[in-house]
Amino acid sequence: HTFFAVTRDPAQRWISGLNEFMCRYKPPLEWVVGQVEKGKFIFDEHTGPQTTFLRLCLENQGKIKLIRMEGDLSVKVNLFMKNNTEDYKPFPVPHLRDSKYFTPNYKPLCAKIYNEYVEPNNKEFLDLYESDYELYAKGI
Repeated sequence: HTFFAVTRDPAQRWISGLNEFMCRYKPPLEWVVGQVEKGKFIFDEHTGPQTTFLRLCLENQGKIKLIRMEGDLSVKVNLFMKNNTEDYKPFPVPHLRDSKYFTPNYKPLCAKIYNEYVEPNNKEFLDLYESDYELYAKGI
């Protein structure tokens, strides 16, 4: 079998994941900023490395096709399905969990946290998510 996984740009995934975390658990903003300032970037499964979810495939040389979450996912996923399944029929691939529809929506605030506290000195972030950047680069 060949599996596929959708990978995201690690910084964009972290921003979106932080939004999910904040919407779900509603932590005090000062606490979140304080944690990020200390170099803590993982709050839950939404902000942890993507490689965690692909570990079994990656460690056991599983056949996996990586698809970047950019552009039209329907085209990329349908091409994979057409090449790897019998009785293929095209289907749309909507982004059903787009965080712009979250209420409340902290995504602009999460982007600001990334831009102000992570990006200026991002060596720790890049080190933590290095394998995710490698996966993302390998995707189509």
